[in-house]
Amino acid sequence: MSRTAALDHEFVAAGLASLVAFVALLLLLPARALAAEAEPRPVRIDYVAPSSCPDAHDFEAQLRARSARIVVASAAKVTVRVRISPRTTQFSGDLALLAGGSATTRHVDGLCPDVVAALSLIAAVALDPLASTAADPLATTAPPPPPPPPAPTPPPPPPPVAPAPTVTPAPEKKPEVPQPKEEGAKDPADAPPEDALAGTAHHEWRWSVGGGVAVTAGVTPSLAVTIPVFIDVARSTRGPIAPSFRLRIEHMSVDNEGSGADFSWTAGSLDACPVALSRGALRVWPCVRAQVGVLAASGDVSPSLSATRPWFSVAGLIRARLTIVGGLFIEAEGGAYTPIVRDRFFIQPNETVHQSPVAAMMGAASLGASFW
Repeated sequence: MSRTAALDHEFVAAGLASLVAFVALLLLLPARALAAEAEPRPVRIDYVAPSSCPDAHDFEAQLRARSARIVVASAAKVTVRVRISPRTTQFSGDLALLAGGSATTRHVDGLCPDVVAALSLIAAVALDPLASTAADPLATTAPPPPPPPPAPTPPPPPPPVAPAPTVTPAPEKKPEVPQPKEEGAKDPADAPPEDALAGTAHHEWRWSVGGGVAVTAGVTPSLAVTIPVFIDVARSTRGPIAPSFRLRIEHMSVDNEGSGADFSWTAGSLDACPVALSRGALRVWPCVRAQVGVLAASGDVSPSLSATRPWFSVAGLIRARLTIVGGLFIEAEGGAYTPIVRDRFFIQPNETVHQSPVAAMMGAASLGASFW
């Protein structure tokens, strides 16, 4: 068996350069920072929760207890929308601050009273950076008990009669005429809400580790079955801008009976997933993958020859994650890839054993756990 390297090396340099530029753009996403205003912040409450949870009046009371600037008004331009739904053993809460056509969303899981308290804290800090972060704001703002009544005292003697004072009428106060609003001036109530993560214990990014079983076609004459392991970091917010990045490594050795050659393949990959779609415990990412490794082949007839070639490929895939309980999750992914280097392996004089395809399919199923 003689391994002649790359009868048709097809290096797709432009495709690889575009992938690197795309990943660099994701890493330079700017963060928002908005200045706090000193005026009152009128808001409208839109609250939906199960009957076993605190109701809208409890949420409003916690919100107002944390900041005297927050005023609840049905005609306010800023809306605090709260949606709480039951899960297996806990409750899932989503908060959206809607103002001026923009929206800031946050998600919290836990016992329902804890979820309501956390969402009220997030909303209060978003609307007023100086809002109270006490664990129980209602306890800190409760009025002190009234003092005991004073002991009765004898009435004082009547004061001497003084001459009646001369009363001068106060000058008539002219009504204030509202000044016209300058064109282009902004109403403080229209300002978008402050990022609710400031000053809270919520973490935007979560790390995950896991492993599973993957099947890749086209690497060798038969399907390549591997057990990949991975580590990734993903933004945990519930909005669409929730990128994820993953490093993965896998290895495979196979004895292809009847082909006259044995193959081994080792590869590492970087996945970049710019956006996410979330619904309850399910999250879906579209991803791109860059993979690099080595593909080795050796003959199983005498004299036995071997060759090792570099492996480069790019891929597009869809990944879906379902959270089971806590940080434990299962995943499934599938897509297609194209090798940047396409080699043909053959036995002399010219009997082809395997040639890398233009494109092929791949898929995987994994189990993993997330942590801070």
